[in-house]
Amino acid sequence: MKQTIVLAALLLLAGSCANQESFEPTESEELLMKAYATLLVHSDRFGKTENADSLALYRIQTDSILDTYGYTRETFSSAFEDLISTPERLEPLLRSISADFSKYSGT
Repeated sequence: MKQTIVLAALLLLAGSCANQESFEPTESEELLMKAYATLLVHSDRFGKTENADSLALYRIQTDSILDTYGYTRETFSSAFEDLISTPERLEPLLRSISADFSKYSGT
């Protein structure tokens, strides 16, 4: 639920900042956003990390998801920060992952 709110807020922010130009996302940007959507679903399904064991398991699973998409925590963070610094590129990607997010979350 909270990830849906985060996604909606990012869409609103990107929409308010975007130019009228339309950008086509690159394959690497689309892959980044699919990884992001998968991480949001994972976080939502995992729930709270109330102790060290659950936090360790969460991190292992997160690293596995990132590895599936060819990222480490560091490379993902860097690529995501680069992308969110350009709202005109971020908006179309956020729109494109909406369907992926619904598919992965089962809603």
